[in-house]
Amino acid sequence: MSPSIPFDELRELKSIRALSPESARLRDFAYAVMNQTLRGARYQVNGVALRALSSVTDDSPVTPVTIYSHQLDVGNLIEIAVDAEKLADALKTSAAEAEAWLTHLQTEIAHWAEPKTSLKYPRVGIRNEKELAEALAAWERFVAERRWPVTTAESSPLLEAEGSAGTREASADQELVPTVAGDERRENSDRRDGLEATRIEKAAADAGFDRTVENDGDWLVFRSTAFPTSVGISAQGGGGYRVAISDAAVGQRLGREFALPISRGPKPWAISFAVVDGYELLYKTFQRAARVARVLAGEGLREFQVRTRTPPDSTEAVRLVVQRVGQDIFRSSLIEYWNGKCAVTGLDVLGLLRASHIKRWADCESDTERLDVFNGLLLSPHLDALFDKGWVTFSDDGELLRSPQLSEVQWALLGIDGAAAQAVSLADGHRQYLRWHRAHVFLGGVG
Repeated sequence: MSPSIPFDELRELKSIRALSPESARLRDFAYAVMNQTLRGARYQVNGVALRALSSVTDDSPVTPVTIYSHQLDVGNLIEIAVDAEKLADALKTSAAEAEAWLTHLQTEIAHWAEPKTSLKYPRVGIRNEKELAEALAAWERFVAERRWPVTTAESSPLLEAEGSAGTREASADQELVPTVAGDERRENSDRRDGLEATRIEKAAADAGFDRTVENDGDWLVFRSTAFPTSVGISAQGGGGYRVAISDAAVGQRLGREFALPISRGPKPWAISFAVVDGYELLYKTFQRAARVARVLAGEGLREFQVRTRTPPDSTEAVRLVVQRVGQDIFRSSLIEYWNGKCAVTGLDVLGLLRASHIKRWADCESDTERLDVFNGLLLSPHLDALFDKGWVTFSDDGELLRSPQLSEVQWALLGIDGAAAQAVSLADGHRQYLRWHRAHVFLGGVG
């Protein structure tokens, strides 16, 4: 895949950030193909915006497509953001057809990706060369024909056209009269239900729930071969979903991150969310559930065992290498669990955050303890230093506790608001380690 790109454009493309050389290569290929039609570009820090002349507003420029190669969802090599209305303007087609083409890419060829700029344009996530080739083939078909089939499965908002076709106008004092027979209405309803189930199953599969979906009454149940956590989904109509999680720790993280009210049960589920509003949020919920579940299932420990599988050697050099490998894996696990944010302040600058062991590495009785994600907090640098030396600790409820050896004046100089400082969404697994920290590290004698 090496289409020709003029030297000056190639130089501009090389200045754009890329997740990897493969990301840069796929970005450049997508640019070369799509820019043959749109013929204009604005080079940005994380991607390239493709421009075209409007067919509506006096040939003024519009930006219907942006190709990103940096700051992507996990697993994506590039992401293509699309403004369907501007694309329809540039290609002289309808917005409904542009949306149908976009939905086809998101659901049939590649993946939905989370919008990340303030404009919130829908994105397509591309994870490999095959997906990009198929997406660009669909692009070339759309460009050549200037049309795309709009069906109830691809139109947005869903079934809007069907709703207007299924009734006729009535006078102010006249009831709307359906124009389709009862059997046909039931058939349409079944088709919508089947479409909804397909979309839910795709979101689950993209996240790694690879076992055969199970039906349990109104619930679709999803499981994985990679971790024990299962997820149940019940479509509620109107674009909402009820979501249930088998693992309370996973559910607590999701509730905190997505501001979802948490309920207990129903059995056999540990936690449920009454309303997850919209397919995009459902998709993100699946992605985060899988990522947290993998960490809790000991993914870090397994990686550590593979990377340190060497003949026994008691030399200090080997011991230090093993410890460094373990600490790197532990940090990655904490970043995944806490979603790249300080557990107390919410700071999200990864280069500043510290992976703090609650029970120190040297005091752990096994590698299982050392790499247990519950034996750690992702903290801002000043909190990490205080926690590591025992100047602060946390209660079982996450309240930040100050050592009596720090005076009020010293505490004020540290700039910490004790009333507001709290470790969010601690799980039961954290509490056993925090009890150890309060008893053995904290300079205050609290048990």
